[in-house]
Amino acid sequence: MKRDKTVIEKDRQEKFKIIYEKYCRLMKYIAVKNLDNETLAEDAVQNAFIKIFRFIDKIEETDSPKTRAFVVLITENCCKDIRKIENRQRLRQLKLVNEGFKNREFDFQVIEEKEIAKQIDEIPNQYKTVLMLKFYYDLSYDEIGEILGITNQNVRKRLQRARKCAIEILKKGADDFEDK
Repeated sequence: MKRDKTVIEKDRQEKFKIIYEKYCRLMKYIAVKNLDNETLAEDAVQNAFIKIFRFIDKIEETDSPKTRAFVVLITENCCKDIRKIENRQRLRQLKLVNEGFKNREFDFQVIEEKEIAKQIDEIPNQYKTVLMLKFYYDLSYDEIGEILGITNQNVRKRLQRARKCAIEILKKGADDFEDK
């Protein structure tokens, strides 16, 4: 009984060897054509041979169109599997890179907002108040004038001066930032 198993195993190994010698070049060609990468193609061929060995008992003739089609199909499926794995890895890497950029953008945005807020604090109070009421609270000129007890024309003039002051301060801040 043990002798029969050894004979069967030798037959399986011999059949596998014949398949390897007959189809290895074809399998490599298919894999390189599908994956466009020599290393990945070698992995696909190796995986294909492992699968073929699992089904070696089902292969009746090593030199038949049916066997050739089986070998080609297994090789193409192994290429698809490797491509899926590669795509998942690339996708993960892209997600990590995107997350890194998002975090950096957020950091820059927070720093930028803090820097702008700090620079706006340098604007004289009478102008800063008008800016806040107009752009932060979105009030009309009339509403701002009513709150501050000044005319509509005076509100417009203060806003004009506040904008000019803000631009000068922000330019100065940008110049200081470039010098760093």
